[in-house]
Amino acid sequence: MDFGITFILLLASITVEAYRNATAQEFQNYYMQRIEDDLPPLEQIFDCNKCPRIYIPVCATDNKTYTNVCWMNCMNLITKQDEYDYVRVQYVGLCLQFLEPYEY
Repeated sequence: MDFGITFILLLASITVEAYRNATAQEFQNYYMQRIEDDLPPLEQIFDCNKCPRIYIPVCATDNKTYTNVCWMNCMNLITKQDEYDYVRVQYVGLCLQFLEPYEY
């Protein structure tokens, strides 16, 4: 247990020393690195098995909220509607739903 704590403290002190001599530009380059991944844009995924579990809700033209654009495209493929009947994105976010006076 003592060895683990000593190792962590030693590693932390080495890291602090390394950054103590860094320039402002080096700090900026390190913290502002562009993050890249191999996930294609959600609009380009049409395979339901490849839809990621990323929650970016979209309100579609059928006034339903979908988890993300990929799941909305998946629904279009499952229902196999005509291209003109496809559900499209109205806006990003949850759909607003109002209760009718008789629905309470």
